[in-house]
Amino acid sequence: MAALLRGLASSGELEGSAVGDPDALAYAVVGAGESLANWWLRQRPRDSRELMVARLMTVVWSGLGQLERGRVWPTSR
Repeated sequence: MAALLRGLASSGELEGSAVGDPDALAYAVVGAGESLANWWLRQRPRDSRELMVARLMTVVWSGLGQLERGRVWPTSR
């Protein structure tokens, strides 16, 4: 994940300032996946793997799409 984000940043597809630290973003995505998997196994074990993938990818895909456009969450107003 970090390599993917670094590749996007270095290819010019993402502005470096919009990405921040690709390693930190990679940890955030992986952590979200791990947390969702833990919740799934404990709370909703009958839900399908495909549903869990769709849930995670909806969040990740949307977020990466915003980064690709150079949009980041405002850190100050």
